[in-house]
Amino acid sequence: MVGPAGRGRYCLLGLRVPAPELFVGVQVGSERVLPATLRRAAQAGLSTVYVPSWREVRDTDDLIRLQDRLRRSARHPELVAAVGQALTDIGPAGDRSP
Repeated sequence: MVGPAGRGRYCLLGLRVPAPELFVGVQVGSERVLPATLRRAAQAGLSTVYVPSWREVRDTDDLIRLQDRLRRSARHPELVAAVGQALTDIGPAGDRSP
């Protein structure tokens, strides 16, 4: 799942399995990070699902806000579940710092 953040970046990248090859040689934080990551995902045979545009998700609180927004939109129940699973995986010790 990919959440575009504008200016060629993304706020969220959710994977079912680790795929470190998506990030090799990608200039994180640049305007080209989203298209470069999507190209690598296609090359790896990964499917892509977009969530609504959002700001960058930097900590657990941002992830909770994204889940709330998705839940309110009622258009992406599978993504609400995926974000919920990510929050469960992170657990109560997740980073809540800015």
